Amino acid sequence: MSCLLLYFGLYISSPVKAVRYFGVVDEIIDPRDGGHPVDDFREYEPYEEGDKLIMLESDSIIELDDEIAFGGGSVLSFRYTTLNSFIKAESTEEL
Repeated sequence: MSCLLLYFGLYISSPVKAVRYFGVVDEIIDPRDGGHPVDDFREYEPYEEGDKLIMLESDSIIELDDEIAFGGGSVLSFRYTTLNSFIKAESTEEL
């Protein structure tokens, strides 16, 4: 039996312009199902119907010592990469 781990890197736009945080995804849930710490998810922009909440394992969230600097391209959407590529990336262009 295999175990698939999902990771999450968080890009901070202003004033940092870099991926600064990293964590292990615990679960991805529909916010309408309840049982999560976000009281009124609809008040957050740019929430749209059908969006999900990404819950991270609280003990896995770290601030990166070596941030991944903005290197061009779009960082306003999801990007999928391998853990190895994430670790080696020096800029967001390499993700």
